Amino acid sequence: EGFAEEELAALRHSHVFADTSPCEVLFCSSEYVQVRIQRTPVRKIVLRLQWKPEYPQKPPLMELRSSTISEQVLGKLESAANKFATEKCPNTPSLVPIIEFFYQAIDANKLLFAKAELDQINELLKESDEMKLNYKRGTVLISQKVRNYYAKFRVTVPDEYPVEPVSFKFLSSNFHPHLTIIFATRVQFLIGRILKGYRYALPSKKAQKKEEEPQEQEEWTPSSSELHEIRQDLQFLKKIQDLKVHSDDKNMRRAQTRLLKAEATNMSEKEKKQLEIEEQFEQQQIEMQRALDRRT
Repeated sequence: EGFAEEELAALRHSHVFADTSPCEVLFCSSEYVQVRIQRTPVRKIVLRLQWKPEYPQKPPLMELRSSTISEQVLGKLESAANKFATEKCPNTPSLVPIIEFFYQAIDANKLLFAKAELDQINELLKESDEMKLNYKRGTVLISQKVRNYYAKFRVTVPDEYPVEPVSFKFLSSNFHPHLTIIFATRVQFLIGRILKGYRYALPSKKAQKKEEEPQEQEEWTPSSSELHEIRQDLQFLKKIQDLKVHSDDKNMRRAQTRLLKAEATNMSEKEKKQLEIEEQFEQQQIEMQRALDRRT
């Protein structure tokens, strides 16, 4: 009793375990088979398939393990594989088809490792917002609307994520065109910081409800530095608008291009200074903790 030798031989010669593939047969016997299916260092699973007396009328017992993929995702993969084996391989040996099914699921889903992050993003969206996922292309398409403003943008997750950074693109909005440039520049700078190790935590929408009645929020009063930045932004938009009126003039178009480049550089410098301040603060915290540890 157990998996037939012909089926185990077909497993060893499957395209999943080609010489150039990172996948590997870890153990193979008539009682159970254990394989590692991998696309990238984070998109990988260890799959164990165990023979049972009802086989092949019913699929073999499945056990999935992964150090990088959540238990919730593994549970969905296992359910999908059982359904696939029951519907596509009724009363026939399903060992190789099941392994190839998991290989295709791991290989084609670029968003597999990003499940927790996508759940966090979904929590932040409102009822009027929309998020569409394309697992094969690795794209996250988000449409948002706040009062009279709307924006639609796309985030693309590369095959080697998170070693490689995501890419961001504004698709449409009714913001001033130069505001979209400012927003996109800030996003690109944040992506670069995260790639260098900066930890960014998304705000949580699910705040715990307090028993007492919520207090009225204090009216926001901008600081002098914030007022200065607001004035600079308004002056920048006014200059751009004035130059746009004379867009038929070649010199005006050149001036507009130079102004946009200067603003992008200025924003990058501001972000760099802010990063330096944050790093200095973190270093001070570390030194204070070390001093406290020495005392204790």
